[in-house]
Order: sequence, then C-alpha cells, then structure tokens
Amino acid sequence: MTIQPNPDDVAWMSQAMCKGRTDEFFIARGDTEAVAHAKSICATCPVVTDCRDYVIYNPEIYGIWGGMTERERRAYRLANGIELSSFAHGTRGKFASGCRCYDCRFAVSRLRTEWRRR
Repeated sequence: MTIQPNPDDVAWMSQAMCKGRTDEFFIARGDTEAVAHAKSICATCPVVTDCRDYVIYNPEIYGIWGGMTERERRAYRLANGIELSSFAHGTRGKFASGCRCYDCRFAVSRLRTEWRRR
C-alpha cells in the first residue's frame, strides 16, 4: 500500500531547482523542446522524488512536475489505480478533478501563497 504524502507538507519546494523558474515549467502544449528542457532540470533536482509523489496524489493540472507532464501523470495514476475523484474536499486534488467549492478553492489558494513566499 502506498502512503500518500501530506498535501500541506511543502517544505521540500524550497529546495526545488524549478523555484523561481515558472516560465520554464508551465509551457505551451506541443512545445517538445521546452518539455525536454524542463525534464532535464527535474532529472538533476534533489527533490524530484518528493515532487513526483506530491503531484501524483495532489495533482496539478498544468506544467512539468516531478519530471512528468500532465498526460504522463494521468497515465501513471490510471496504471496504479489512483483516482482523482477519491480526494476529499479541501484538497488540491479534488480541485484538480473539477470541484470548485470554497474549501477546495482555499486549498489551492493556500498553496499558491506558500509557493510565492518561498
């Protein structure tokens, strides 16, 4: 059984090589050169495993996270029986699956604020 990481534990983000390089990781669809560039940065990142674990269980809709595109993350979740709909309200995972209730919007807002502070 896989243990899901705590969605509020984002301390590892301060060590991420992508910190402050948003434009290099949130790229237009179909830009294979930019995707390869972002993945090459992830490959040398000291927290790539933390990032990948985090994004699998607290999915981001856009961007390269943990060296994976959203399509790759969806395929991984499907292959491993991880469903987005199984996330509780008040989590970014539930927001990513389409919920726009106050608690889910607040969870996303809280993480964005935390990310900007780092």
